[in-house]
Amino acid sequence: MKIGRIIRNIQAKSERKAAIRKENNIKKYFHIHDTDTYGDSFNQMYTAREVIANYAKKNNVSVDVYDARKYFDDDFDLPVKIQRSLEDKLEVTVTDKEGRGIRKSLVSANTEKTYPKMAQSKIIVPVSGEDTQIARNAYRRTEDNFLRNLYRHIEQLTNEVKKLRK
Repeated sequence: MKIGRIIRNIQAKSERKAAIRKENNIKKYFHIHDTDTYGDSFNQMYTAREVIANYAKKNNVSVDVYDARKYFDDDFDLPVKIQRSLEDKLEVTVTDKEGRGIRKSLVSANTEKTYPKMAQSKIIVPVSGEDTQIARNAYRRTEDNFLRNLYRHIEQLTNEVKKLRK
């Protein structure tokens, strides 16, 4: 029967159009400009691109990721030590969609490394036998993997760009 084949062709075309539409929507908000980044960082960013694009869309910004070495390719006077320090770095750029600001940051692209993070918060400790309470600082240490470190940088840059809107 030809009807079954026609229906399958229509479904296949519809799925291709949906995939293309989804990919174009992701590219509006998140774009990786270099595929030859350090280690496995490109593959990890590629799998997380939809999450980052949704975050950028929600905050009305766009996120671009470049290989930091290529940023300085034309500068031959740059010391070798600095060139080597950029081998495992990514340049993350967050741009406001309203055109009010751009923020950039260098992020390590080493996917095998963990990145320590320390957070401080206030806690209230009641004094036993009294009606008083004491406020203390509490410190929490965690270690981020590559993607979580990238998310933190994107979030920080997005908050800086959002402050420029006011």
